[in-house]
Amino acid sequence: MDKKTITAGLGKAGKALAESILADLAAAGLEPDAREVAALQSAGLLRDREVELEAVIAADGLTITSATGFLRVHPAVAERRQTSVALARILSGVALANTTSDSGKVKSARHQRAAASRWAKEAEHG
Repeated sequence: MDKKTITAGLGKAGKALAESILADLAAAGLEPDAREVAALQSAGLLRDREVELEAVIAADGLTITSATGFLRVHPAVAERRQTSVALARILSGVALANTTSDSGKVKSARHQRAAASRWAKEAEHG
């Protein structure tokens, strides 16, 4: 899938994020699969939403005064935090390394981490 298709409908920040990740993938000789394309599109939309929320917070401040006169955290602050968490979670699904073994089978990220941990322990103990 080409870059224009992936970034269609994204704002400036979302497009910049998606294009940056696509460039990293290309530099590694990789192309996103259908799942990663969907993740990049969602990540771009979330990044655009983050920028919108940051503008609201910049304009209104971190706090608001409730109808009863109490000072409260602006709702956009919590929404911005949740958007950041969602964005990080989505981006964790985009593989920036070859996850296919020599036999052509997809490598499990969990198994790769376990093997790396095991090898690190073996290296420590010689």
